[in-house]
Amino acid sequence: MHHTLLIALSIGVLGQLSQAFGAHCPEDSSAAFVHFLRHRSTNVSISLNLNQHQSCAKCVDYLPSLVSASSSFNSSSIGKKKKRKKHRRRSDSDNADLKVAIVGDFGLGKHPKKVLKMIDDWGAELTVMTGDFDYVDHPAAFMDLIDNSVGEDFPFVATPGNHDILKWYGKGGYRDRLMKRLEVVDGISCFGEYGVNMVCTWRGMVILLSGVGSLGQDHAEFVDATVANYNSAPWKICAWHKNQAKYQTGDKSDETGYEIYETCRRHGAIIATSHEHSYERTHLMSDFESTKIASKDNTLRIRPGETFALVSGLGGESLRIWQNAKYEALLCTFNKGGVTTKAHCKWQDVKGRIHDSFRIESTPGPASVEPRATRVTLHHEVGIASVTDILSQDTASGAITCGAVQLDLRAGVRHALRFHVPLALFDAARGDVLLRAHLQVMGAHSRGWTGDGFVKDSFRGMVRGIRVGGLVFGTVPSCSKGVVLTVQEGESGDLRRRTSSSVIEMGAERVEWTHEGEGWEAGEVWVSPDIGAVVREGLTEDFGEVVLVFEGTNSLEDEIRAVYGVHEEIGLCVSPNLVLEVERIV
Repeated sequence: MHHTLLIALSIGVLGQLSQAFGAHCPEDSSAAFVHFLRHRSTNVSISLNLNQHQSCAKCVDYLPSLVSASSSFNSSSIGKKKKRKKHRRRSDSDNADLKVAIVGDFGLGKHPKKVLKMIDDWGAELTVMTGDFDYVDHPAAFMDLIDNSVGEDFPFVATPGNHDILKWYGKGGYRDRLMKRLEVVDGISCFGEYGVNMVCTWRGMVILLSGVGSLGQDHAEFVDATVANYNSAPWKICAWHKNQAKYQTGDKSDETGYEIYETCRRHGAIIATSHEHSYERTHLMSDFESTKIASKDNTLRIRPGETFALVSGLGGESLRIWQNAKYEALLCTFNKGGVTTKAHCKWQDVKGRIHDSFRIESTPGPASVEPRATRVTLHHEVGIASVTDILSQDTASGAITCGAVQLDLRAGVRHALRFHVPLALFDAARGDVLLRAHLQVMGAHSRGWTGDGFVKDSFRGMVRGIRVGGLVFGTVPSCSKGVVLTVQEGESGDLRRRTSSSVIEMGAERVEWTHEGEGWEAGEVWVSPDIGAVVREGLTEDFGEVVLVFEGTNSLEDEIRAVYGVHEEIGLCVSPNLVLEVERIV
């Protein structure tokens, strides 16, 4: 099997702004909580619709207090399902030696069961799961895995990963089930959009759960606005799924931007991620974007302005062959020995072997005040605004379809994606410089795959790579939702000089896009190499509209693969998006 993806550029006029994955999900309200916090101290009347949290007994309508009252879990609701054995019973004031596990990328089967059992046997009182639960879009199966492995009263919180997006929302989805499971976490209280923009307080600790890079928007602003209320808390954890390339040891790309990293650092919060199926951690960092190391001591002395980041992605799904590791989790004991500013962490595998061990000392306080930079790098994700901004053309017949569910990667089909970029994101007149650009697409499931089984729909090893193309010259047709047009072949040329052609055309410049290690996997979000040269012209000519054109080739027509266009259930939620890294004078 071989696929080729070619990307090219066309230029148009300014349109409306759309956001990235998750901003168009019908039930997403991550921005609403930020808007609420933004205007809370003003005279503007702001209210929140918390209907989506009706099943969440531990969700509050404003920032929770640092010390939350404990509550008992009603064990009668468990029924005949397995209960986990009870660990240390605490009074409200007893917060010594709090045991917290951090891990993501689970899957189904024996390996995640072993990881969960290892965490439970250690005595974890809270587990922070950093996304990618079962890889088959089956929320019930993942919850059953937990229930049958460690019991229905196993306490955990979670963030969404890219493999959880399709079934995150809706009745019976991951979010719905996870909100209900908050009830078993003794002493926790949370505010925000679950897992996407949410802050929780638990026994004097502050835990930020973010969907940055996967779902929602305004993540760094939410962190800044909420954590600032907990300056006295010695332990703050920022948890999300994805990474920046520098802060993982695999082949993941920049998928979150540095703003979220630096915001958590300024508040002295530990940064916990997964996505890359391995384990690694940084030294104590004083700047993530410029990789400034504050100390290489194995005792990490965190404070506002200095912290560390870690990747704990060995929850059971797979192992990297280059890392000599087993399935493992990071196990941290906070308030070690009753000292509220000391902690100890170890990276332990399912055999009980410890591969990393370190201490943490915390000096809490308000966020660090740092010199104002003259230039900053901004990470913008621009999504598809309308179904009419996705066009697919059969190059043989010229027929065009708008808003296709799947964008096939096969010979003879070409796709155009229209992105509207407002001046607020990029304004060449004010000195903005486009440093890099990337296209993100999600691998689509096979047609007819129902998602109700336990078999992962992927085709690793079958697809060896994709190629990304250069500039295109030619007009891009327009259409209305649901309309299929038949057009005639036209001559190629610069869009700014043409008005009549209805052919989606592509230039000859190409860039290789390969993923040799894993192939093309359904549910994975793939990030192209830098296509800044392709995008730059559209942003510097004051047109404000970029159209990327891509196509694929497939040597086996009976195994056609695709990326998502307009999903049948969640619409533009998982449509392709364009990532812009912009340098701006401030």
